[in-house]
Amino acid sequence: MRLRILLLPLFLLFGQHPDWRAVTNMNGITDLVSDNEQVWAATEGGVYRYEITNGVTTPFTTVDGLRGVNITALTQAPDGGVLTGSGAGVIQQITSNGIISDVYQFDDIPIDRLFRNGDDIWVAAGNGLAVFRYQNNRYLFFDYYQNFPVTIDEIRDIALFAGKVYLATDNGLLSAPADYGSHTLNDPAQWSHKGTSDGLPSSRLTRLSVFNNRLWIGTEDGIATLSTSAAITPVSEYAQHTINALTTRDDTLYIASGSVLYHSVADNPRLASANHGHTIQSLSHNGNRLWIGFQSFGLQSRDGSVKVVLDGIYHNPMRVIVRDHNQNTWALAQKYKFHRPNSGLYTNKDGAWRYYTFTGEKQQSIWKRLNSLVSAYVDRFNNVWLGSWGGGLMVYHNNAFEYFHDYEDNGTLYERTVTTTETQPLQSPPEDHRGYFSGANNSVEDYEVITAFTEDAYGRLWIANAYAQNGNYLAVAPYDDNTGFIVTDKSSWHYFGRQDGISLADDKGIPALAADDFGRIWIATHDQGLYIFDYNNTLDDRSDDVYFKRSIDDNIAGTEVRSLAVDKDGVVWIGTTAGLSSFDGLNFYRHPGDGINGTEGPVGNEISQIVVDNYNNKWVCTSEGLSVLRGERSVFEPNAWVSFTTANSGLLDNNVHGVAVDAQSGEAWIATESGISVYSGAFAEARPDYNSVSAGPNPFIVDGTTRHFILRRLKNNSTVKILTINGKLVRELQSGSVDIDGGRAQWDGRDSRGQVVRSGVYLYHAYTIDGSATTGKIAVIHP
Repeated sequence: MRLRILLLPLFLLFGQHPDWRAVTNMNGITDLVSDNEQVWAATEGGVYRYEITNGVTTPFTTVDGLRGVNITALTQAPDGGVLTGSGAGVIQQITSNGIISDVYQFDDIPIDRLFRNGDDIWVAAGNGLAVFRYQNNRYLFFDYYQNFPVTIDEIRDIALFAGKVYLATDNGLLSAPADYGSHTLNDPAQWSHKGTSDGLPSSRLTRLSVFNNRLWIGTEDGIATLSTSAAITPVSEYAQHTINALTTRDDTLYIASGSVLYHSVADNPRLASANHGHTIQSLSHNGNRLWIGFQSFGLQSRDGSVKVVLDGIYHNPMRVIVRDHNQNTWALAQKYKFHRPNSGLYTNKDGAWRYYTFTGEKQQSIWKRLNSLVSAYVDRFNNVWLGSWGGGLMVYHNNAFEYFHDYEDNGTLYERTVTTTETQPLQSPPEDHRGYFSGANNSVEDYEVITAFTEDAYGRLWIANAYAQNGNYLAVAPYDDNTGFIVTDKSSWHYFGRQDGISLADDKGIPALAADDFGRIWIATHDQGLYIFDYNNTLDDRSDDVYFKRSIDDNIAGTEVRSLAVDKDGVVWIGTTAGLSSFDGLNFYRHPGDGINGTEGPVGNEISQIVVDNYNNKWVCTSEGLSVLRGERSVFEPNAWVSFTTANSGLLDNNVHGVAVDAQSGEAWIATESGISVYSGAFAEARPDYNSVSAGPNPFIVDGTTRHFILRRLKNNSTVKILTINGKLVRELQSGSVDIDGGRAQWDGRDSRGQVVRSGVYLYHAYTIDGSATTGKIAVIHP
């Protein structure tokens, strides 16, 4: 194990990434800290502070400086604010005014608990215990202990009692002298162990709390207490109860098991209980009020007078994302070969998130299988097509959902927001929505798997019916241009697959489809590379159909192809689990990843998705971050790429599954393993004209530091000249350089020789080769 020390104050990270926003699940509470003024909540999607007096909630994510959003532990900091611990092993401090600083990092060791005793901070990190001391306004690492008399996998809680430190582990209770300065706690002989043979209800402990001069020990099968003489007594009133949380206040102990909250006083270990309807994960008492953190449903006061549920997504892993023509977001927590059962559908309409799930009357109902949506596509008529793993096809058309499958069953659609739940009864699809797809060859009736979509050059919709038992892997539907919808007449559809030479193994499917400029259909496979199908625009005449199969021997980076895209120049881009390839009409090329900084290639080689935006920028999603190949650059040019990772941006997670670039705003909505990131930086600011250019600050104070004069929302591929008031050239900023990217240009106040310019009035002149231009003035001032 490697340990990395970051002593305060090294990095002040507040407001680090103004070009980024984050959408995460902040209703999955993992820990709470409270005082009379505020409640701090650690969540699966970051941290938030709730101000009790005015009800204001302030979230903190990677956009604000957190190193990750899976926050697992909190404790109050000695100098105000809180210390946070993450599943990635990072400890940070958030001050009372919102400044985030790094404290320490354990490499790939999750932090399960933070416990403060005066200036000492005890940290449960993986299967070890660390100690820090706060001294001279910084946190000093003292030691890390993991030599225990028994083998453990994790420490779940920490308590100090009767001069000893106690650890709740997955293998019993450990204790040692709390005076770590006088005792060598890395010596196993310093530790005592107690298990079920000593009276514990279970060896799998969950929580610890000191109450009524005894240590209360929560387990997965009940509660026991430990006296000052180390005698263990089971508490029979909680037998066979899994204890999720414990906290004390004065003469009362609060105990959470499942959704039920109990409280105990000295002479009665189990008093009245209240069922709160949702699993309780954490408790905190601020002296005036008990606060309850739920596993999935946010924060509330014990009496229910205050409830805090934040708008957002219910699951952090997001794997598929699209934006429709009305700037609505559609997101899925599953995709091909990345399953998350019962994850449903998310939409963001009018700024509010909605979550859709399905139930059915039958045990194997196809409606339930619609909770496993894995593919999404927006067609030219703004229909949103959604493919499922076993539930057939659904589409959002004319402000309503329609369904295509063969299963006979009634069901219910649930639409949830932060404050409401609405239901809609569902019936089996009408006859003209049935009989289009084949179920998989398994024991489940009508298990219809739909994994990909594309439109061809002739306006038809191609649908991948992966695992089709009848071998019809591709369904082709014509559109009715008058209705803006596909023709629901089975006789007008066409099918291709096994009979045409497409051979797919039983457990393999079609992750992606694309149509090139010549009308050919490119078919990604799970383990055979890809097929190229040229049907010569004669769907009814199979005699002129031609199939090509291409794989590693043809210079494709890997056999598992996950993504296909065609850019504005007609180049086909192929994303595989082993790297990126392209086809220029004659040859296939490989483009190895640049794992250092992502400027000479994509930042990673495991490619999840490729998207081409209006300006021919190629957005490449990888397991190591998000890379953009500049539209005006060749892939073979140096510095043609720019990459975003958690280290250099507000990206939530380096494991990027998908991206959707909004055609109107230019924003990139990014599906990651930790939620949705929204990028509105330079590439998002490119515009088709100069009608919305903004420039500033003006006046521009030049002091030789890193300050810049920024021009935003420029026309794509602009050049900017900085001129004196008399028209003399001072500096020229070129598109695709460090000075101009996308629709943003920056000038550092220096001339072409690198000298800081004098005070005065200057001109900026932005233009493109088609003759369009805009001009403005800059007032330069020296302090």
